[in-house]
Amino acid sequence: MAKVATGNILSLLSPSPAQFQPVEYDGLEYRWGNFVFRPATFKFEGMILGLAFLYYLLSYVGASINKRKVTAWVKAHSGLYESQFAYSGVSQGANADGSTDYFLYSTGRKGVAYLHTIFAMLPRHDLAQVLFQFAQSLIYLEYAPKDDITLDFTLAPSITPTAQGFVWGIVHKNEITTMRKNRWDLLFFTKQSENAALPHNAVVMSESADLTDLVLKSPAGAAVASLLSKPEINKHFRGLIISDQPGARPTNGPIPAEKKERHVYLSLTGGSESEMKDTEPLVRAIFDLVDFLVAKPAMRPDTAKKLAKTRDELDATLLKESKEPTAEEKEEAEEAKRAAKRKAEEEKFNAMTPAQQRKYEEKERKRSQRGAQRIMRK
Repeated sequence: MAKVATGNILSLLSPSPAQFQPVEYDGLEYRWGNFVFRPATFKFEGMILGLAFLYYLLSYVGASINKRKVTAWVKAHSGLYESQFAYSGVSQGANADGSTDYFLYSTGRKGVAYLHTIFAMLPRHDLAQVLFQFAQSLIYLEYAPKDDITLDFTLAPSITPTAQGFVWGIVHKNEITTMRKNRWDLLFFTKQSENAALPHNAVVMSESADLTDLVLKSPAGAAVASLLSKPEINKHFRGLIISDQPGARPTNGPIPAEKKERHVYLSLTGGSESEMKDTEPLVRAIFDLVDFLVAKPAMRPDTAKKLAKTRDELDATLLKESKEPTAEEKEEAEEAKRAAKRKAEEEKFNAMTPAQQRKYEEKERKRSQRGAQRIMRK
């Protein structure tokens, strides 16, 4: 009897297995032993995985397009680079820094310390950035993102001390605003002018008309101007800049003589892979222009004097500015004065007798009240 009672009690305490109503499902399913997979019940998860795969696919395709374009440009100009430099860097290909930035380092040429070829490609690998740039182009008509290719020739240090430097350039009219915004040397030193030797969509930016004659009337300069008139080259051209000044205004005083550099910049836009060879004649002509500059062309004495005077005045201004305290330094000095004043007041208060302290506190309280009343009336 005890065993029966115990069994009844256990049966009451032990819950019966849960009964689940079978779910009707007539879709596709996969079974493997006790495992059942029904794709239709994972629609949301499948959509997320599909979007992730699509994003990855677009990223891969975009990055591959950028790499192919850079490779095509390097291949189209490899013969020229190898003939100009002891170390061209083209055999190793352009070095990648992410999916949009590539660079090529070349050195070992007379008159040139080194050449940096910099590729700033569109963010084709990032759908969000592509959509953002597209929206920007709809809002700002002048905004037209493109692949950017810049050749930065740094002339040999031996050229700088003995030759009068200058700032001079040819800029596509569509790029004037961008160039002046991004390059302080063009903004500060040069003036814009038309020139009959250039195509209608390009302007000269020069410190002096004598410099324009000096460059464009030379065989190397005339060849560059002639090539810019060819449509297949002109459509890739952004700007050509010769400069002995930095692109950004110095903030720590004038640049020491031993650190001054002279550069020649050629800025191009990319195109399709088949168009990358179109700029090879222009790049070849820039090498001749570099040789012209390395030969230290003689300019008129009054022009050289004017250029030197402008740089001396700039150095004097930069030196004066470097000695003046910055806004941050001024704020720190003011804060130090306020702290010293508070400390002096505390020391004075602590030296008072209790009666004097009460009188001082009452005086400060009344002063605060008067200040508050004046503010309320205003």
